[in-house]
Order: sequence, then C-alpha cells, then structure tokens
Amino acid sequence: MSDKSSSHESMTLAGANRRLPLVRKIAADIVALSHDLADREDRLKILRRRGRKQSTGSFHSDELDSIEEIVQRDQKTLEHYVAELSEVGGELRDASLGIVEFRGDWPEHDGPVFFGWLHPNDEITYWRPERSKLTDRRSVFEDSVAGREEFGDADSPESNGNTDG
Repeated sequence: MSDKSSSHESMTLAGANRRLPLVRKIAADIVALSHDLADREDRLKILRRRGRKQSTGSFHSDELDSIEEIVQRDQKTLEHYVAELSEVGGELRDASLGIVEFRGDWPEHDGPVFFGWLHPNDEITYWRPERSKLTDRRSVFEDSVAGREEFGDADSPESNGNTDG
C-alpha cells in the first residue's frame, strides 16, 4: 500500500502530521489563489455593473471577457489543488484561511474524528468529532476547546456551507 491516503481512510494524529510538508505547499497555493480569485470576482462584479451602462464591443467588454477566462482557469487550478489534497487524505474546509482536515481516530474520543490544521502552522492543532461543526474543535495539546480565535469563528466555513458532517 502506498503512503497516499484516500479521503475516506482514517489515520492517526502522527500520520496526519507526517503529511503536512506536502499539504503546507498545496495549502499555500490554495490560499494565494483563493485571494486572487476573490479579487478578480470583485473586479468582475464592478465591470458587469459598468457594462450595463455601456454599449457592447467596448474595451470594457474585452476586459470583462479576459477576466472571466482567467477566473475560469483559476477555478480549475483550485479544483486541481483540492484534488491533490484529497490524494494525501486532506479535506479543504476553507480556502481563504487554509483550513485542512484529515479523517482520523483519536483515543480520547469513541468514534471517527477530524484532525485540523491551519495554514501555515507547523502541526495539527485540533481535533473534532466527525459529526460535529468545525467550531466544535478541541485542542490536541490539552483537553479543552482552546484556540477557537485562531480560526475566526465569527466567519466560520460552516456559514458558507463548507462543513462535513
């Protein structure tokens, strides 16, 4: 069996941490690209609003077409990065923050869990029961719910539909 893990396999905390060198590189690309995409999508909204006021065939229309092509290309690249994460057992939870989780087993919990990592940390920082919200995470370093501020609960991914379970 290869070292690659499907997103359906579960692993230990140590196994998830061993994957971080590759995950760190992929996540850095994802975070940068997601910020670029957000900027381009904002620019597209502005151009579309202006476009309603201008005639077609203008320089504005050419710029709009060009940005739309770049956005489509970048969205495909982002999908490729997410697939790469999946190949090593990672599941992207938030592209702009770089939150990645790994399905695993934690001795302190009876049942499957997710181990969570936030870009650019050096190691996994939390775990949560599989059928819980991302905000239900618990520190791997102590038996508490430490570190919630680090993940920006007010703007949590589950509010955007990015939860699993």
